[in-house]
Amino acid sequence: MQIKEQRKKAGLTQSKLAELLAVSQSTVCGWETGAATVPVAQLLAMADLFCCTTDTLLGRQTASA
Repeated sequence: MQIKEQRKKAGLTQSKLAELLAVSQSTVCGWETGAATVPVAQLLAMADLFCCTTDTLLGRQTASA
């Protein structure tokens, strides 16, 4: 997962991201450490917020053509 990297790049704290997504700070922490699974709705919201793809957030590499 690349949530932490994208969050920091956006200049947000875990608490601020949690507020924007209407979840707790501990939930964001769990997502960042891999201890919790990110629901699709929050994954999509973060992709919109960070102006990136869900693949980026999931740490998926694109195949080079």
